Amino acid sequence: GWHGENFILPHRVYGAASRERIVLQQDIPQAVLKIQGTLDEWQKHVGALCAGNSRLTLAVSAALCGPLLHLLGEENFGLHFYGGSSVGKTTALVVAASIYGCPISSWRTTDNAAESNARQANDTLLLLDELSQVDGCSADAMAYMLGNGTTKARSRRDGSAKAVERFRLVFLSSGEMGLAAKMMECGKNPKAGQTVRFIEIP
Repeated sequence: GWHGENFILPHRVYGAASRERIVLQQDIPQAVLKIQGTLDEWQKHVGALCAGNSRLTLAVSAALCGPLLHLLGEENFGLHFYGGSSVGKTTALVVAASIYGCPISSWRTTDNAAESNARQANDTLLLLDELSQVDGCSADAMAYMLGNGTTKARSRRDGSAKAVERFRLVFLSSGEMGLAAKMMECGKNPKAGQTVRFIEIP
């Protein structure tokens, strides 16, 4: 993500020339970002196929927004593609993944793993497939965490508080139902802040 005027990735630094060497140091595994092919090949084999398809164009546009959140002072947000099976929801995620070469994760995960995935996607894109794999209360908590851009407050072994970590990102999601319907399974209704940051796209 951003560090001053530089954008740091595990394998490369983009931005203003600096006298000091910039090294990414983190206590979590480095995100897997795969570079494959050229820009011309992407334009021909992926970009051209998005023309005229509003959902694929939206997925690509949202993916490109990740690094802009910091520059524009904007908050995290997510788009959730929902509908019946085999209508292109996961395809939209695959197309978005082609921007960074990032993995597609699952909604079915632990709190710690979800937070780790979010921190690794800082200032870029997080992809989550199959909302139906989690219960409504877990979906509610994860959507809230992603929208707020903060990890859960925890204690150290000695009882002192660990620092809450922050991240900025855009997240894309898919599932056969929306978040509101999923939350109703456990008797909850979405909060106003969630509906603004977690936009459902049929």
